[in-house]
Amino acid sequence: MAVGRRRRWWLAALVVVPLLAFVALRWALQPERLGALILARAEATLGLALTVAEPARLGLWPRLQLELVGLAARDPAGRIVLQAERVDVALPLRLLWSHDEDALEIGELHLRAPQLDLGAAGDWLDAQSDAPATRWQLPRNAVALTIERGRLDGPGWQVAGLELTADPLRAEQPFVATVSLTLQLDQRDPLPLHAEIALHPRDDGNRIVLDPLHLQLGAEAGERTLAIDGDARMSSAQAHAADLAVAVAADWPRAWPTPPALLADRLFGREYRLGYRRAIDHPAALTIRSRTDADQFAIDVDPALLLAWLRDPARPPLPAASASFEASNWSIDGIEIDGLGIELQPADSDEGTTP
Repeated sequence: MAVGRRRRWWLAALVVVPLLAFVALRWALQPERLGALILARAEATLGLALTVAEPARLGLWPRLQLELVGLAARDPAGRIVLQAERVDVALPLRLLWSHDEDALEIGELHLRAPQLDLGAAGDWLDAQSDAPATRWQLPRNAVALTIERGRLDGPGWQVAGLELTADPLRAEQPFVATVSLTLQLDQRDPLPLHAEIALHPRDDGNRIVLDPLHLQLGAEAGERTLAIDGDARMSSAQAHAADLAVAVAADWPRAWPTPPALLADRLFGREYRLGYRRAIDHPAALTIRSRTDADQFAIDVDPALLLAWLRDPARPPLPAASASFEASNWSIDGIEIDGLGIELQPADSDEGTTP
């Protein structure tokens, strides 16, 4: 009888002690107050109104965390830009013995079933870009990010099944991220995509440098990939600017639509330089340049016009962009062309189109 009684006491202790510890943690941390503080800080940073369906809850697995259920982010017009079934916010352990709100530094975010309205997000970003230029810099309090079952909704296309894991982006520390998703364009077959990103960022005070930069694209992990290697440099003062130099090597994934051989021969296995400029009171400019011994091409486009073209369901065949192409020789179905030159200008340009 004594043994059975002691066993019951031990079983009761195994249930009661963790329960009492959880109640004590909840009382000490006050998750509702911490949740309101986190939302207020995020609102001040993003310029979005954040609400949750329930008061913040405390979670202990797989780490000490706040659980924000039914998160919704609305722009000043009241449109929902982002919503999520649940967001888990990892809390620093020092909160257990310190009630200093400055100790509340988030180390990890886990978004469950988030949905992003790309149209609303684009309008919000456009409004943010109207503000005076400030120096780009790496975040002081970088966070690790996990997304599961994410979804992006765009005009005529959708991204579903978004799964992402990303390290904190910190200066002088390697950064690694992996992402998997399925892209649905209109009525076409779904396109699976898996990407692995590795880079090493540093902030030299005047610009952010990502060197080296490595990207592998494929249909799924372990499959044949399209590899991109290079470096990027980003700066901002009176103007935002970014330069990216990459070399593209193709091992085309079998699950993707096969590109025309004529394009594949010309686009892969070569180096590209991409540039972005945006000055105050001037439209932004995106440039793409590539040169080999056999050919060269250049593309100049305003990103805002390019996005508007992508969003327009009745869009013309080509966006409003300037482009030029020159090749010392060109072969199409046995026809050889020497000294080929093509120049395209936007429809409202006086220069027109010149072959």
